[in-house]
Amino acid sequence: MKGSLYISGGLEYNYLKPFSSIAQIKNFTAWQRSGLIGLSKIISIQSKIFKKTRLQLLYDFFYMEQVPRGQPLKFRVGYNF
Repeated sequence: MKGSLYISGGLEYNYLKPFSSIAQIKNFTAWQRSGLIGLSKIISIQSKIFKKTRLQLLYDFFYMEQVPRGQPLKFRVGYNF
């Protein structure tokens, strides 16, 4: 457990609508923002492909502003090859 649990956070923007040209994604108001903070845990899996796996449980500070309304907690899994 020691050395494998971290506090992580960040700000991200997601574009959720389909677009037909690159010019459409330049409209900054069409992006949905998320402010995330939470815990990350790195676990080792006995696999040659997935050396270290990162599990994250994050809280989104902007979930009330999202349309449609998002969930306050996000769970993510990330792999390093």
